[in-house]
Amino acid sequence: VAEVASRFYSSDEYYTVTAGGSTSTWVTLLYQKLLNRTPDGQGLQFWINNTNQYGRDWVTYNFYQSEETRMRRVEAIYQTLLFREPDVVGWPFWTARVLWTGDLTLAWEVANSDEYWTKAHTRY
Repeated sequence: VAEVASRFYSSDEYYTVTAGGSTSTWVTLLYQKLLNRTPDGQGLQFWINNTNQYGRDWVTYNFYQSEETRMRRVEAIYQTLLFREPDVVGWPFWTARVLWTGDLTLAWEVANSDEYWTKAHTRY
């Protein structure tokens, strides 16, 4: 998932059509799409500099795998499957683990939890 998402956001088409060929606009869009916020000045400049040094593929992969982005993805899976925020133990655990196992493993494990089973049977 991380590689596919990063390839989409780093593609020439996304960069040219959606971001208008502007690195600053492109990085700003990454913040909006992946973090649901506008970039702070220091963060924007950091990612622009890294784009110039390492390229868009490297930036999108590392941006997508950043702790903040992983935290948002963990939160989204909890909200979607369990209808709640991650708990204080689960959030940091899954945020770290999703870096190595991926989003699909997290979704699969949450969907196979006792909590999900109970909620699914209550709903249906």
